[in-house]
Amino acid sequence: MAQLGIIDETEAILVSETLNNALEYAETEILTAAGVKHTVELNPLEMEEFDLFREFEEPDFKGLADCTRKLSIAKGEKLFSKGDSGYEIFLVRRGRISILLPLESGKRHHLADIDRGSYLGELSFLDRRFRSADAEVKEDVELFALSREKFDKMVHSSTIVGIKVFARLALVIAERLRQTDIELEALEER
Repeated sequence: MAQLGIIDETEAILVSETLNNALEYAETEILTAAGVKHTVELNPLEMEEFDLFREFEEPDFKGLADCTRKLSIAKGEKLFSKGDSGYEIFLVRRGRISILLPLESGKRHHLADIDRGSYLGELSFLDRRFRSADAEVKEDVELFALSREKFDKMVHSSTIVGIKVFARLALVIAERLRQTDIELEALEER
């Protein structure tokens, strides 16, 4: 534990807010001790590189581009908090965001990390209700923010784009629900 920096010279113990943060810290320390450095700088993705838009044609991207804006957010900042309004879906062009569920005890439960090529905020985009968790930037991020309001206007002239987007979102949400079922079953067996 001392070699990983979990216990310092005063024998104090490093405490992490989530298991994910603790594992991430330990992994980073092990890789650093082994001399492994993360030096690959990935370019920000463009719209057509996101799996969400896998089967789209070139004209579809023009309409989608008119509905989006680019954002850059620094490490440590929040993209949004539980209870915030906002009906955008955010596509991660570069960086990483942690999704954390605030608990009554004041702690937070780590739900997921959203990395380059994925997206978040799809529930509020779909149902236009408040955000259900916190989104905290773990690495500087570059994003596309797809506005539901602008998207709705665009879909009136290009319904096929709307159908494709909603079909892809439905598939991803179904996959996440299946994963949640597996996790709940594992918890029940404990």
